[in-house]
Amino acid sequence: MSEDHIPPRSVQPFLNIVAFNPLNMRTDDYVPNTYYSQNGLKFPTICSSCNSKLQKYDASLRHLVHDLRKFANSKLYLPGEIRLAARPNAIMRGILGHLLASKTYVDDCVEDGKFRDCVLDANIPIPDGVFFSYWIYRHHSMKVFRDYIMPRKRGVFAGNPGVFHAIKFQPIAFLVTDFPEYEGLYTLNKFKSVPLTQEEEILFRLDRNYSEHWPEIVDDKNFIMMGKSLEDTRSAIKKE
Repeated sequence: MSEDHIPPRSVQPFLNIVAFNPLNMRTDDYVPNTYYSQNGLKFPTICSSCNSKLQKYDASLRHLVHDLRKFANSKLYLPGEIRLAARPNAIMRGILGHLLASKTYVDDCVEDGKFRDCVLDANIPIPDGVFFSYWIYRHHSMKVFRDYIMPRKRGVFAGNPGVFHAIKFQPIAFLVTDFPEYEGLYTLNKFKSVPLTQEEEILFRLDRNYSEHWPEIVDDKNFIMMGKSLEDTRSAIKKE
């Protein structure tokens, strides 16, 4: 076993952190699983050989994040939308790989099987039932969520809910779902079949800001349900 940085170490906005479980609601005498690290947010879950497989995907994410930070953190007046060149297929596979690594136990989760095959073998297509949304995330925190259930549309509680997974860090958040679109977010879905190394233009909205706790926030339009994956939910902030 080795440790996997989630998100990848090369894109974490800070490495001296306080990490904790943001969703753990237990009795008043429960001591939260808080820990400190000077080497970023990590999960001790995958082998070194598996970790090396993710590195080829992480390079594509690193390049996108480097370019995006220039715009997301700019004090200049910028247009509402920008386009950046990136390798979306590699980025999606990397996100799936790190979501797999963020689970510290083995179960029979159907989602894991879908993720694993296309991460370990880049020749296997990203499955049809796996969808990717993203948005600008300007908050000074990192968050990792696995296997949680919410309504597919906020405020609509009828019908089947959706399965969600998320990795959020400045300047971008990724949402992986089992249905194609959530709340008008831009998606990477049309790039699932492009070659791994092919560059495409990715569209970003700079004029929209979402809460740090969106979309998992519980309010009159939303609920959240989780199982054992609650134990692996992590949030990290910079240690002052």
